[in-house]
Amino acid sequence: MNTSKNKIQKNLKHLFTLFVIILFLNLPIISALEISNVKAEEITDNSAVVKWETSEPADSFIHYGLEKEKLQTVGDANKITSHQFLLEILNPQSTYYYKVESNSITNDNNGGLYSFTTLAPDTTPPELEVKFPEFIAGNKLTISGRTEINSHLTIKVNNITASSTTAKESIQTSNINNSNNIPEQKLKGEFTFTDIILENNQLNNITIQAQDQVGNSIAQNGVTFADTEKPKLSLGEIPSLTDKNSYELLANISEKANFEIFNGNKSVTKGEDIIITATLNLQEGQNNFKIVVKDKAGWEVTKEL
Repeated sequence: MNTSKNKIQKNLKHLFTLFVIILFLNLPIISALEISNVKAEEITDNSAVVKWETSEPADSFIHYGLEKEKLQTVGDANKITSHQFLLEILNPQSTYYYKVESNSITNDNNGGLYSFTTLAPDTTPPELEVKFPEFIAGNKLTISGRTEINSHLTIKVNNITASSTTAKESIQTSNINNSNNIPEQKLKGEFTFTDIILENNQLNNITIQAQDQVGNSIAQNGVTFADTEKPKLSLGEIPSLTDKNSYELLANISEKANFEIFNGNKSVTKGEDIIITATLNLQEGQNNFKIVVKDKAGWEVTKEL
């Protein structure tokens, strides 16, 4: 009798143990997921990026709105650990409240909700720094400048659009002369227009316009003369022999230009004019003179006497 009773008790213990094991295996696994680093970044007048992290891959949902009691939801079922959402078409200068959710776990800042405030609309034109050359040698203009990064730029020659480009961020120090003392943080983007064709031997009206990403624009104008002809230097008849110890030089230049006269490697005289008059002192024997003429565009002409 006792033996049967013991067997029954033993069997009951086995059944109870088996029941506990089955019950444990069927219990739902409690999630250890944690949400951290909830923040709003890249805030503009009509958008913001909300980011957060989870301790394990999880889906992404964000509930946001202008009122804490009226939140709309956007989400993504992809399982990731670094979450972010771009919220667009927001009202400017407005405070938005939000909370984030992953794997049905919600982080609502301890019930107070998170918030960010959008910026005022950007109505300020981009800054623009560019220097127009007065003269160029030839008819191909290369011109550089600085403006806000990612601004769209166009260049017009005599009211006709010649080219366009985008201001790119540069890690190098710009060699553009910031003559207007514009704060450097507003001149992060650099641009270059290369080989812009100008009208030969005349003044060309140049316009460069910069437009930022929200549509604000600014333009600067300049005038550049495209000089395609070298200056011409005309000399009178120069004797190969003379019994004098000086020579009165008279020469004409086709345009007003800088000139310099050398005796060997030594500079004798220089100036800027369309007529050259100079007294050249001579020594016994052969005297080697050189005249160098350079116009405003950079063309250079040399004659040796």
